[in-house]
Amino acid sequence: MPREDIFHRLEVEANNSSTPNLRGAGSVDDTKKILEEILSYSRAIYEDTQKMRRHERWRTIGNIIWIVLLVAPMVVALFWLPSLFSGITGNYQELLGSDNAAQPSNILNELKQLK
Repeated sequence: MPREDIFHRLEVEANNSSTPNLRGAGSVDDTKKILEEILSYSRAIYEDTQKMRRHERWRTIGNIIWIVLLVAPMVVALFWLPSLFSGITGNYQELLGSDNAAQPSNILNELKQLK
């Protein structure tokens, strides 16, 4: 039975002029049935809420792992690459020499001397 029907039935019973209160003859059983239905719906809603919370928790954990796997290599590269590049540029400057860095013919001459 849809939830709206249950609430509608409760309103009708509360506003019914033939039963001034819910303790009238026969209304206790009806009220008990309605409350049991409401309780079953509440339990179903609680179970669904718990499933959603569990899913959201695992989703958050997955997002944290994904961010760590994405950011950790960048942080390592931030500290490791400058030292690597300084070593490479140092070797390149050593190969070119400080005074003739822009002349390709001198590079070829130096490479020939290395052989």
